[in-house]
Amino acid sequence: MTWGAVLAVKPLSAAKSRLGGSDEDRGGLVLAMLDDVLAAVTAAGLVALVVTPDPEIASLAAGAGARAVGEPAGAAGLNAAFQHGQRALLERVSAVSSVVFLQADLPALTATQLRSALAAHTRLVETESAQSFVADSTGTGTAALLRPADLPDAPFFGSDSAAAHRRAGAHDLVARAAEAAGWTGLRRDVDTRADLADAARIGVGPATSRWLRARS
Repeated sequence: MTWGAVLAVKPLSAAKSRLGGSDEDRGGLVLAMLDDVLAAVTAAGLVALVVTPDPEIASLAAGAGARAVGEPAGAAGLNAAFQHGQRALLERVSAVSSVVFLQADLPALTATQLRSALAAHTRLVETESAQSFVADSTGTGTAALLRPADLPDAPFFGSDSAAAHRRAGAHDLVARAAEAAGWTGLRRDVDTRADLADAARIGVGPATSRWLRARS
């Protein structure tokens, strides 16, 4: 099974408004977190593709060894971006058989945790057409959705996405996999200063660590 990862990132000017601070400050954090996520994805052996309309984000993605594509024409929102990225990844890397839709604001993610989640999906999901998801630290959002690369169904990222994915038949890996207790970085997305402090407590990657040190 060959895995690919699709990430979708808003323009820097529109990102992470709940964190407060200047646009430049928030933009720097978004880039740092994406850098750390892509490093973990690459270290886990996945092919990565980033969907973004922002040239600075696309440049960072390319520098990290990921593909980058713009947002889909005529469609808006995270779910459309993920589907567009899935199609674009398959066009570019035909060997990919499974994909993970991954949030880009997981600065404490490690390759070990990501590989563990992929292995749990492979072990626990009984049919080739099935999906699974990793809920975020609150249990209501979705940090990652794992699925066959040719599955056309739309995902359900957004408000209460964990419940929406569960209703759609996706397997809840946090509920089913004992090793999920170790996925603290995979489940710790960052939307607020409190989230960022918790990610720092878990242990963030080098780019986010540098961003934090510059502001301490």
